[in-house]
Amino acid sequence: GRPIIAVADLSIGDDFLLWSHEATTMLTGVGILSIGDRALINSGALVYAHLNVRIEDDVAVGLQAVITDSDMHGLE
Repeated sequence: GRPIIAVADLSIGDDFLLWSHEATTMLTGVGILSIGDRALINSGALVYAHLNVRIEDDVAVGLQAVITDSDMHGLE
């Protein structure tokens, strides 16, 4: 599906690839998301930056992977 990109602060390095063919890929959050050079984010992945997430150079994120710096709920 069509990727969803809705992150507060996004920086992307050179030669970045984002695949969103088989499933919707999401880059989202209220924080900072930094993606390095030659990084790949594959179909269906979710990257959520609550404070600060950095994907380094030459990193490939697999199908349906979830990367976040928050558990998205409180512990009680």
